[in-house]
Amino acid sequence: MRLPTVARTIIKTLVVLTVPGFLLLSNLYFLLTPGYIAWEYSRPGFPPSERYTADERLGLALQTVHYLRSNEDEGYLRSMSTQQGPAYNEREIRHMVDVKAVVGGMMTAHFICTVVVLAGVALLLLDPETRPMAASYVVRGCVLLIAFILGVGLLAFLNFDTFFVLFHRIFFEGETWLFAYSDTLIQLFPLEFWMDGTLVLAVLALTEAALLGLAALWLGRRAAGGVGM
Repeated sequence: MRLPTVARTIIKTLVVLTVPGFLLLSNLYFLLTPGYIAWEYSRPGFPPSERYTADERLGLALQTVHYLRSNEDEGYLRSMSTQQGPAYNEREIRHMVDVKAVVGGMMTAHFICTVVVLAGVALLLLDPETRPMAASYVVRGCVLLIAFILGVGLLAFLNFDTFFVLFHRIFFEGETWLFAYSDTLIQLFPLEFWMDGTLVLAVLALTEAALLGLAALWLGRRAAGGVGM
């Protein structure tokens, strides 16, 4: 099968641009698991909650993650409670509805990136003209992701508060994401939680990009008969 020249250019570009999204967003699923939440809470030095016991805090956090990954509506959040009363106030519930929309969008984006990467690489491999270089576009996508993470990571390292505010201003309107320290969302997910999550996400994505890039580089050179890419 021979692809038209224009189609080849589009497919190559899409593969390079979607490899970063495929790798980076894959790890979102890991961060939204009970195991990760429990590990984070058990980490030495993680700030305790001033309102909830350790068991209450973990239970509420797991319920919140379930809400984000399920088809539950905001009524589920209103049903969450402890001996102190409802877990979330209306402002927190409105924010969590927005968060669920953002998470859903990211998962949809991950699915699209996955399909584009797999289909794009398959098409490049089916075309004799692009087959020897197909792996090189995966490598370029990995390099692009590494450059992106190092750039954003530098900002987060130098000033996490600025990074945190910028992230929320991109995905949420106004100051809907600001809460009092005594609010449940902050008691469950303090700043340290997001700092750790950002670091874990970056380390996993960097590792995956390096491994996939090296594997693609090796396969590409082997397919090209040892000719450099």
